[in-house]
Amino acid sequence: MIKKLENISLGLILVIGFFLYIYFDHNSHYQRNVIYVTGGSYFLWSLYHHYKKGDLHHSIIIEYLVIILFALVILSSTFL
Repeated sequence: MIKKLENISLGLILVIGFFLYIYFDHNSHYQRNVIYVTGGSYFLWSLYHHYKKGDLHHSIIIEYLVIILFALVILSSTFL
């Protein structure tokens, strides 16, 4: 049950982020903020997820940071 709840929460983070990004298509400042908040929420979710699994290490934190920063750069420079 807990795993389903975690997956649903991740899905909600990504779906809400996607729809807010589309909703603010006329304002690039808001879109950029949506990207930042969605990325930050995903990062916090991943920390919680790995903490609950018991395998949260520095390497995992760095990996998620790099992935999120890469996505932020790509989304901010390509779509805005």
